[in-house]
Amino acid sequence: MRLVTVFHYPVYGGPQNQAAQLNASLLSAGVHTVAVLPPEGVEAAARLQACGVDVVMLSLHRLRATWQLRLQAPMLAALPREVAGLRRLIRNVHADVVQVNGLVNPHAALAARLEGRAVVWQIQDTVAPQWLRIACMPQVLALADVVMTTGTTVMRGHPGIGALGPRAVHYYPPVDTELFRPRPEERALARARLGVANEHRVVVAALGNVTAQKGHEFALRAVAASVNEGNDVCLRVLGARSANHQQDEARLLGEAAALGMLDDGRFAIIEPGRELSSLLNGVDVGVLSALPRSEGVPTMVLEAMAGGVPVIATDVGGVSEAIRSGVDGIVVEPLQVDKIAAEIGRLAMDRNLRARMGFHARRTVLNRFAVVHSTRSHLLAYQIAVDRRACRARQSNG
Repeated sequence: MRLVTVFHYPVYGGPQNQAAQLNASLLSAGVHTVAVLPPEGVEAAARLQACGVDVVMLSLHRLRATWQLRLQAPMLAALPREVAGLRRLIRNVHADVVQVNGLVNPHAALAARLEGRAVVWQIQDTVAPQWLRIACMPQVLALADVVMTTGTTVMRGHPGIGALGPRAVHYYPPVDTELFRPRPEERALARARLGVANEHRVVVAALGNVTAQKGHEFALRAVAASVNEGNDVCLRVLGARSANHQQDEARLLGEAAALGMLDDGRFAIIEPGRELSSLLNGVDVGVLSALPRSEGVPTMVLEAMAGGVPVIATDVGGVSEAIRSGVDGIVVEPLQVDKIAAEIGRLAMDRNLRARMGFHARRTVLNRFAVVHSTRSHLLAYQIAVDRRACRARQSNG
């Protein structure tokens, strides 16, 4: 089976990481993956290729989060040309399944249907407002043979998916539990890379790329409040920067300066790249302070848990499907700086609590989120899609 998976977003994030992590196990099951990225996704392409994924760079515009028609016009104008380009690729690689990543860009699904290939449409988060979900779901349901969602919360949040029966498949992001595992012997080196010289300081990591939806400013304010309470804590934002989100980074740095968090090494933004698993060995507490309507089941949260790091996360998307609050992490309401700060303080003062939660966090990932579990869900979805497409072809020919 040959799979073409199409990414309109150039930054290496959860969906691209999923393709990288699944490649070896899918290949062993007979599924060869070709990833399609826009030309500006050079770093993402390199990371996918390093994991053995074949990558093709094609011009791919995407819908923008704005009402300004002038900013949407390039995508609309390029749509026929880009669908034609995807059709050629689908033919050339003899694709059996085409995977769409994200709700709003239909290019790959249109190309696949025109070529008579199976379509698996993945919806990974709850970022889109409800009106946009309602507007987009008819085309998803019309074009897709199978719809996959990151967890059941995302599925329930998109109208019509539940009625698909077995053609609705939920999955969780895959985690390489050999790569992401506690390595106490690397703690000192990891903390040096994080720029933390004080061995007793508690390192809090804000998890996620530097974008507005991750709400890193709430983690920053919470850590600043914890410092004011007398806790020796610091914050490291672990996430990729993006040219499209430079203003978000500038605002974050400006607020850090205003809070005095740039003094004494209390705050830094670090792009982890391929070193995330190593850097997590120097982290004591993870924080996901994402905004409402922003997430599915965040991959970096699962990776931190696999590394034995207890995570404080806001109750957005499918976070509560991953974390049992009080057992393997802590779930709080979003936008609540005081609650995040209180939990940071509690974990900062209790090394045993951190160790206990971290132990249970890793067990949770091993039992539910290892690569093998996600592989099974994807193989099931691909087979259902191929069988349905074959059935439709027989009906049309008969």
